[in-house]
Amino acid sequence: MALPLLFLHVDYQPSVSIGSVGIELSDLAVLVAVAVALGARRAWSRLAPGRIAYALAGALLAWIGLSVMLATASDRVYDASTHAVSAAGFAEYALLAVALPLLVLRREHVVLLGWVLTLTAALAAFVALLQYAGVDVFDAAGAGRRQASFVGFHDLAVLAGAVLALGVAGIALGRLPQRLVVVACAAGAVGLALSASVAGGAGLLAATTLIILVAAKRRELSGRRLATIAAVVGATLVTIVGVRGGDLSQFARFVGIISEERTTVEDVQTYSHRTLLAYLGVEVFREHPLAGAGWQASDEFATLKPHLPAARREFPDLAEQAFPTAAQPYGVQNAWVQSLADLGTVGFLLFAATLLVPVALGARSALRAADPLAALAGAAILLVAAGVWAAQGLIATTPLEALTFLGVGLVVVGLNENASVRNGQP
Repeated sequence: MALPLLFLHVDYQPSVSIGSVGIELSDLAVLVAVAVALGARRAWSRLAPGRIAYALAGALLAWIGLSVMLATASDRVYDASTHAVSAAGFAEYALLAVALPLLVLRREHVVLLGWVLTLTAALAAFVALLQYAGVDVFDAAGAGRRQASFVGFHDLAVLAGAVLALGVAGIALGRLPQRLVVVACAAGAVGLALSASVAGGAGLLAATTLIILVAAKRRELSGRRLATIAAVVGATLVTIVGVRGGDLSQFARFVGIISEERTTVEDVQTYSHRTLLAYLGVEVFREHPLAGAGWQASDEFATLKPHLPAARREFPDLAEQAFPTAAQPYGVQNAWVQSLADLGTVGFLLFAATLLVPVALGARSALRAADPLAALAGAAILLVAAGVWAAQGLIATTPLEALTFLGVGLVVVGLNENASVRNGQP
């Protein structure tokens, strides 16, 4: 019951404010789910197989907290109270990785979790279809354009991509109800295509590759299953490219593959703009290589301002409105680069390890387990999330963060199943 609330954009949620702290319905959903999990009197030993993943996530959260304190103690401009609240929110959603293994105990629970995610994604895809057709609901972007549904562009991408990855895993392994697989593939493909997220498509491609490799290694991937996966994933990726064709062609003009147009240099173009922002993030990192500038410091104009002269020399043909200003600082808008800028080398490595080490753990468990579904699905969801993080900054309490830590928790569920088999338990 709590899960669908995590995928409702904050603009459409009831909320209350206590000082500088805003509490949304999704916050309550997370806290209730965590409270139920912790109060269920189940063995804490269910968390033991994931101790490496939890240690890395805990280290990342501790480093984020430390970065807030270091930035606050510095003589630089830094909105400590706002960023401290955001850091606490990031830690709050990380608790989902702990709650899930205490709530998802059997294979039937994994299937139930899959159904809830899939039906939520199906509803989001249906709303996105209405928006694409020109129906003005939930702040639609206009007919024929990429849509955000009631989730948000990047969050729709990660929700739909995760559900599609679940469907692909069901096809490859044949261990999910057929009806769930069909609905997951349809909802995921439509939602991801209409979000038109190239980063989400890249994450899906990585997840699909992992699923195919694991299923092939287990000798469970037939030619028919492989062809079905290729058709579903291929059609989704082609549609994404079709919807984003204009943005991609303008980026090709920006890098000199094809000739520039007036709009290339006079208007803000998506991917050239993101290249500029990534450049600024790297420049901030070069100034603070070890510990970074502080959690979400690169979202502030004061942090980016010293690097703007160099950016203008590096990108002389970009439209002036593409550059950050005090009124519109933009931020880095790429969590991988932002982790370098805000958290330094240490924080970047912890962020990468928090996402990718559970992928390795899940893949290894899926190769050995009698039932590899949970471990492989968790690893695939994390790869989709890793892709989408390249298109969104380090924003706390979003559906993207929720699915990231739900993916970690699902991997731990799979590790528990593998451990039970090794110990001779049912």
